[in-house]
Amino acid sequence: MATVVSSGTPAPPVALPSAFAPPEDLSRLPIAVRRTVAFSENSAGTKYYINGRPHHGHSLQEIVK
Repeated sequence: MATVVSSGTPAPPVALPSAFAPPEDLSRLPIAVRRTVAFSENSAGTKYYINGRPHHGHSLQEIVK
């Protein structure tokens, strides 16, 4: 548990952007790498696994570039 204390003058709110840059079309590029990701769980459905390793929900198990 933690207690958070803040002080000072509040910062003014910033508006969210209404437009974003168009996404790059990657559909015609060659596939560089193929990966297989296996999702599973225990028989009780209380533990989850990605590629046979426990998944805790708070950490990345696969980092791709």
